Amino acid sequence: MNHRQRWRYHRDRQIRRIRKALPLTLGKVSSCTRAMYQEKLLEIPTPEFICLYNGTKPLPPETVLKLSDAFMGDVLPPGKFGGLELTVRVVNINPGNNAELLSKSETLNGYSEFIERVRQNHKSGMELDDAIRDAVKWGINVGILSSFLTQYESEVESMLLTEFNIDIAKEVWQEEAREDALAEHAKEIAKKMLADGEPVEKIIRYTGLTREEIESLRKAG
Repeated sequence: MNHRQRWRYHRDRQIRRIRKALPLTLGKVSSCTRAMYQEKLLEIPTPEFICLYNGTKPLPPETVLKLSDAFMGDVLPPGKFGGLELTVRVVNINPGNNAELLSKSETLNGYSEFIERVRQNHKSGMELDDAIRDAVKWGINVGILSSFLTQYESEVESMLLTEFNIDIAKEVWQEEAREDALAEHAKEIAKKMLADGEPVEKIIRYTGLTREEIESLRKAG
């Protein structure tokens, strides 16, 4: 899995975590109504971005994603004015990964086991909704997330039916594959036009690539 694919895979989860983190930071800033007039530096909590991964594609126990992996063109060097970077620590919580971490959190470990139960049910031939219902009843009976599942059984089933909708996922993957193929085709055309000495403006019109992307292709030679 390349950087671009990994970034796309985790993008939505990262956005949700950023949205959760921002109110904490902004809340502290906005609560200081006089802060905008003071010259003293207003300290804020140190942000840390962590994504707990439980997808089906294999990933190492821990990896790091960078926002710059999605940038078009060259990444600004460290210290360059206006540069922006975000790193996200991705922790794999699927069974067989990070056992020490999971052992410290009954809830996190239970969630990992519950999702794995849903997947195994589905792999065994159960319809998805039946696989989820069986996992919910199993969790309640064996004491895994039992109080939560008892209280929010219907909400959990509804959420997981959306999360595990394979047909929608396949449509998204196919759409992304088409986009990637079109992007690669455009780059091949741009390379040929560069080799023929065509001006950058013309290449932009014919391929839809940005000036930065074309310059990167030129440098790559």
